[in-house]
Amino acid sequence: FTVLLRKASGAGYYAMSGMPYEPIVQLSTPMTRLAVMEGRTLAIASYNSKLDDAFEIRTTDPEERAAIEQGMKETAARIEADMDPLRAASVMDTDEIVPVSRLRAWLEVLVEAAWQGAGYRRTKNPRIWSLHDLEVLGRSAPPPDATVVEALHQEGALASPSVGIFHPLISSGARITPGLRLGWLAVAGRARVVVAPPGVSGAAGELVQSEWVEHGTALLQLSSLSEPGDLAGPAPTAGPRGVPGGIVVITADTDGLFYGRPGPTAAAFTSEGAQVARAATLGLIEVMKTFTPVRSPVAGTVRSILVRDGEGVASGQALFWIEPGGG
Repeated sequence: FTVLLRKASGAGYYAMSGMPYEPIVQLSTPMTRLAVMEGRTLAIASYNSKLDDAFEIRTTDPEERAAIEQGMKETAARIEADMDPLRAASVMDTDEIVPVSRLRAWLEVLVEAAWQGAGYRRTKNPRIWSLHDLEVLGRSAPPPDATVVEALHQEGALASPSVGIFHPLISSGARITPGLRLGWLAVAGRARVVVAPPGVSGAAGELVQSEWVEHGTALLQLSSLSEPGDLAGPAPTAGPRGVPGGIVVITADTDGLFYGRPGPTAAAFTSEGAQVARAATLGLIEVMKTFTPVRSPVAGTVRSILVRDGEGVASGQALFWIEPGGG
């Protein structure tokens, strides 16, 4: 799938999988300019024998100069008119003109359609990502309308009720109670929130971290609680030690810089003691000028902010403590 954002001409158009290289779909924006050559470039090529090394007209004859100037002007104007995206679409040189604000939605639909052709995805090179992978990386919480399913209660563990890529919403050491949102499964472009089943209690041991699971794969090991609110067994392996019972620890999905506000002079997204809604933005992680929101997987109270604005963070590092409760 090829997207023409601004100008597409010359060898670069071919190198970036332009229409001559038969992309499945080629999208343009209302500001896209498409041609084999720019108008000025084609005018120079057409009258090259009449120009000097600086591409200036060589003749000193006024009439010949005027004729060359007029010819170059008309050539450039004709190409400029042909570069209009509506003109390109009218002769099938592009498939659709899409406003920039809608490009992501179009690409999601196109990649979803292509991905469904295989039914599943295997990442052979972890540095090559599809739109599905980017969606997974960019989302720290499932969509609000995600289906809720119960985890399977196996001996000493909670297991996946389905296939998919599991993304934990809690960290090791969290107190497990019935109905607690453990994480979510991404499968075939859909999200399913996995909750603790009735009758389960204990503390979360080591969790599966954003990887493919099958039906019955253990998502987390259960350890017993010695007293209400106190954790027995080994110290948490993810998030800080001494996490109070019932606290949901929100961790960084990737290395980067953490920002607690949308701009240098803007108010912070949240503060300690503040009430937050499920899926509320708590901060941003910036990687190479790309900002990924950190969202709360539960509604509750911010009990602790563990990083400073502008601080570098590592994947898996604890960022917030949230005490669930509220709408």
